[in-house]
Amino acid sequence: YKISSSDVPKKLKGPANSEVDVTIRREGLSNPFDVTLTRAEIPIFTINTYFRPDSVTGYVWLNRFAQHTAEELEDALLEMERQGIKRLILDLRDNGGGLLRQAVQVVGKFIDGHKKVVYTRGRLERFNKTYYTDEFELTKKRDYPMIVLIDQSSASASEIVAGALQDYDRALIVGVTSFGKGLVQNEFELNDGSRVRLTISKYYTPSGRLIQRAYKGKDLTDYYNGVEEDSGAVEKDTVGHPVFYTRAGRKVFGGGGIKPDVEIKFTTYARSRKLIMQLNRKRCFFAEALRISRNSPQWGADFEKFYNEFRVSESELNSLKKIAGDKEIKFKKGDFIKDERYLKNRLKAEVARHFWGMSEFYRVLLQFDNQFSEAFNYFKEAEKIIAPEEVKTLKKIN
Repeated sequence: YKISSSDVPKKLKGPANSEVDVTIRREGLSNPFDVTLTRAEIPIFTINTYFRPDSVTGYVWLNRFAQHTAEELEDALLEMERQGIKRLILDLRDNGGGLLRQAVQVVGKFIDGHKKVVYTRGRLERFNKTYYTDEFELTKKRDYPMIVLIDQSSASASEIVAGALQDYDRALIVGVTSFGKGLVQNEFELNDGSRVRLTISKYYTPSGRLIQRAYKGKDLTDYYNGVEEDSGAVEKDTVGHPVFYTRAGRKVFGGGGIKPDVEIKFTTYARSRKLIMQLNRKRCFFAEALRISRNSPQWGADFEKFYNEFRVSESELNSLKKIAGDKEIKFKKGDFIKDERYLKNRLKAEVARHFWGMSEFYRVLLQFDNQFSEAFNYFKEAEKIIAPEEVKTLKKIN
């Protein structure tokens, strides 16, 4: 049609309620077909999924902190609370951060009063700021046991939330050490019209822990490659690192990032990552999931039944392998064998996405997520660390 891929969004975008004619060529159909679409605003949500994995547990997976995150979280919590949840898993894995205001509001949902959430310190006093739980608005305060999941990709605003909840003994932090992104930057305009962004201060948790991971003496590649190493065993992580204390007197460690109370490494990843990337990029998962859903439409009637009973068969996995071969994806003979469990789970998730949408896609992915499943073993510990109101607040925290 003599247009570039960059021209496509320009032609599709337009005023809300206006129409655009689109010709679609779909795999499996011999001829293209025309449709008329009505333009509308597309809401972008910051919650991947939320649900009750059992009758008393609520689960929320936040992917970032944007303008309406606190409002989205409030709606999700209220819905699950009406359904009877007595405890919560807040998943901040792969959450790269976002708006500070939203992080403070999220903490305020679980800690009441006028409590310090995070503070900044810089070379100039005017860059020193402190943010409190009641800074922006008051919300319903929850007191049920809580587990927060973090990993090496949890950064910035997600570390502010995890750090504050840990310092006040409000949540048990589970996973591996977070990224350690705690710099505050301001943009300054120069005389020639160009701009430079300079670091003016750093973020600290209520107990005084610096969130920023050390970066001196490292180039950019070493800095980012070091995340995996810095997120290693917690016991190794804490050696030689400064010690701080939570509200109830528990030891927590500084040195960059938020170190979990309980370390659980993620083990259910794909071993052949290059193959998975190619299967995804060339839409092999999509093609096979579409074929499965067309051949077995009865599975689309009930998600709970699908979640508990649907299994990807060997023939369907072989069909995925054939699609990969047809698309000239190179792989070793044993790649599909060693990643069979992951591939079947990913295919099942893609089928769920076709039938119901992204929330169900993420929920199925969690089905074989070892960090998620093992977190349930630590709710008793989460109950124990919730500091009673009569515990005297440490001066260092306030």
